[in-house]
Amino acid sequence: GEGHKFAPWGFKGGQDGQTAELHLIHSDGTSEALTSKVPYHTTDIGDTFLAIGPSAGGYGNALERRAEDVYEDVLDELISVASAERDYGVIISNGKLDMDATAKKRNS
Repeated sequence: GEGHKFAPWGFKGGQDGQTAELHLIHSDGTSEALTSKVPYHTTDIGDTFLAIGPSAGGYGNALERRAEDVYEDVLDELISVASAERDYGVIISNGKLDMDATAKKRNS
């Protein structure tokens, strides 16, 4: 339930989204994954809940997205440099968009 079990699906070739997660991080640094519904759970002073919401599924082939738009998402900290390369085939070197390397990556 609540996006924890099934990822939101992609549309027209888009990748599926990510499922939600709920964790209890104890004050000693250990953590435990929790189910989507936790009616009662004992916590201690210093414990923290970490809730990660599900992401939406993608729309269309990510490799067809304009490299400049992906680069803007990196600059706006919406995605990481690693995600730009892994998910969109966009290469960013030394903080700059590398169109030649991007074309090679996307055509390989």
